[in-house]
Amino acid sequence: MDIEIAADWTSFFVALKSMDSAGNVSDLSNVAGLSRSTVVVNGLAELEFSAEKPVFAALASTTSQEYLVALASVAEQGLVLITNIYELGPEGTTFDPPAVLTLRWLDSNNNGIVDSTELAGPINETDLKLMRFNGTEWADVADQTADYDGNFITGRLSSLSLYGLFAKRPAPTVSVNLEPKMLNDKGNGRYVLARFRVSGWKTASDIDPLSVKIVKVDGRQLITPIPAIINPHREEENCDGDDDKDEARGQGKGKDLKKEEKYRRKTITLEFDRKALERELPAGKWSRVTFQGTFYGGLPFSAADSVMLLKQGKWW
Repeated sequence: MDIEIAADWTSFFVALKSMDSAGNVSDLSNVAGLSRSTVVVNGLAELEFSAEKPVFAALASTTSQEYLVALASVAEQGLVLITNIYELGPEGTTFDPPAVLTLRWLDSNNNGIVDSTELAGPINETDLKLMRFNGTEWADVADQTADYDGNFITGRLSSLSLYGLFAKRPAPTVSVNLEPKMLNDKGNGRYVLARFRVSGWKTASDIDPLSVKIVKVDGRQLITPIPAIINPHREEENCDGDDDKDEARGQGKGKDLKKEEKYRRKTITLEFDRKALERELPAGKWSRVTFQGTFYGGLPFSAADSVMLLKQGKWW
């Protein structure tokens, strides 16, 4: 038996009954068929989804609680969303054999870089992943293959949720500058200042100051980490030898307020108990002090700088 299917079909399912020459009618057979959904965005068939059960695919509702949690997780996990976020349903449906989901991206000049990402930070198509939201975070679809000539990734799914195409951003980098560089054990200062500078897709204001601690000296783990003092402040005074900052603060004529604000977004200064640090430092040598902390959302970072403890004002 041949069945003709229209070119623009979305789903078909077939079940059979048979009747013998004596007029006996069989029970209904198993149901076989295929359901298909396509979503076109700006002329591109961004999504194609098919399964051997009735299914649907649609842009995720931007007002649903699940979508809002999923969208927040994109930033927290350092992901770049390449396609829309799609809801596949009905919820709770499982598949054996797997359902098939294909998501496409644009690379109009075939240079291997996803369109519209060239200026903001080029994203190579080989860094793209099909991902599923599991209720708390985005995770790679285990069974997926990429076609970089055709600009699509196909995944085989056993269950339904929110799906999208993503790239992983490179981790932001954090450096730290300790002041003063030389600590006098007879000094009366209460604090050492640690100026953190952030590069990449995070800013200094994304650092959770309550998470930042001194955790190591010369690679030795401190039994009691030294936490940052509460009420951190952004750096506002000049920093000798920091050309970027001098330029940002507009020495002389032509002060550039935009550069100043850009600098402030990249740096934050935290205070640490000076005496607590001095107790961990050997005298008369440069020591490497390691900080650890997290950005809001939980992304960890570490940074280190060197200081010297002067015993009774002397380094020897």
